[in-house]
Amino acid sequence: HDAESRITRHLVMPDLVHAFPHKKCETFDWPELGVAVHGRSYKDAATLDNLATSYSPPVPGRFNLAILHTALDGHAGHAPYAPCSLDELRNAGHDYWALGHVHEASVRSEFKHVVYPGNSQGRHVRETGAKGAMLVRVEGGQVVNIEHRACDEARWAYGAIDTGLCRDERELHDAVSEVLRGAVSESGDRAVATRLSIRAAGPVRQLLLARPEAFRADAQALASA
Repeated sequence: HDAESRITRHLVMPDLVHAFPHKKCETFDWPELGVAVHGRSYKDAATLDNLATSYSPPVPGRFNLAILHTALDGHAGHAPYAPCSLDELRNAGHDYWALGHVHEASVRSEFKHVVYPGNSQGRHVRETGAKGAMLVRVEGGQVVNIEHRACDEARWAYGAIDTGLCRDERELHDAVSEVLRGAVSESGDRAVATRLSIRAAGPVRQLLLARPEAFRADAQALASA
C-alpha cells in the first residue's frame, strides 16, 4: 500500500500482517499451498521509479501472486506512482498481479491477470458505487473466476436531474425522489449519501433561482422520508 505516514507508524497491526521491504522485492513461498507471493513497499510516498522491473521471477511449480502499488501507465485523478506497462506485467510470468493505488475495481488483463480490486470503502463523494475486494478462485494453478465482493459500510452516489423535463415543482420533487430511491435500492442495507446535480432549465428554473434554500430543504426532507 502507500508509504508509511505519521498515522501508520502508530498503528498496531495484527500478527498476520506483513510489511514488505522497500529496498528490494521479497518473496514468500508456501510449498504446502503451492503459492509464492512477491511484493515490495514504498520508501517515499511519491515513488516514480518503475518497481515492476525489480520483482523476483516466478517460482517454478507455484501459483505466483505479485503485489504492486502502481498507476500503470497513468490513470485519471491518480498520481503516476511506480509507472509501468501492462505488457511488462504480463511478460513477467507471474500468474496474478494484485494492484493498489487506483480506487476503482477493474480487470486490466486476463491470462496473465492484472487486477485492481479498488478500495474497500469509498472515502468521499467522488468515490461512488460499490467498494470491496476481489475473490479469486484458483484451480490447478490457474485462475478460474474473479468476483468483486462489496464490503463497504456506507456508499456514495451521484444523481443528475434536468429540470427542463419537469413542468412544475411537484414533478421536480418526483424526479428527486426517483433518483434517491434508486441510490438506496442499489446500496442494499448500507447508509448512502447522494450528491444531486440539478440542471436548471424550463418552467422551474426561476423557482429554483428564487428560492434555492427552500429547494435544498425539500430535497433533504425527501432524502429522509
